[in-house]
Order: sequence, then structure tokens, then C-alpha cells
Amino acid sequence: FKSGGVAVEHYFYDDNDGSGCYEEADSASWTKDGNTLTITYADSVQIGEILELSGSTLKVKTTDSDTQEIIIIVYSRK
Repeated sequence: FKSGGVAVEHYFYDDNDGSGCYEEADSASWTKDGNTLTITYADSVQIGEILELSGSTLKVKTTDSDTQEIIIIVYSRK
């Protein structure tokens, strides 16, 4: 998460052929209102409750809209 409401998420996947892994990045915008974090991607919106916010960690609770499962996402600063 960057200032100005910009977010970039990096995903790392194993390519399953033994040559290593590859990275994908997804850009989004974000807003915070109280303990609610809203992340807006090109094709979806994710809304979650902030459980923890520190200088290095953001922990958010959200619910999967398809399965209704509760998901805890932990973002870490390098």
C-alpha cells in the first residue's frame, strides 16, 4: 500500500516445471474509513475489517462472496 490510495499486490507462483517461480502484480486503489479497508481492483472490490495496523503489518478480515468463508489476509512491509 502506498500513499495517495495506490496499492500493488505481488503474487509468486511455482511454475511446476522445476525452473523456479514467477511473479504477477495487480494494481488497485484503496480507501480507509475507520476500521474498514476498501480495495478496488479493475474488476472487483474487496472490503474488509482492519484487525491490526502497525508500521510493518496490516491484517484484514474479509468474507469470500462465493463461499461465505472468513479470510484473514496479512500484508507485510519489506
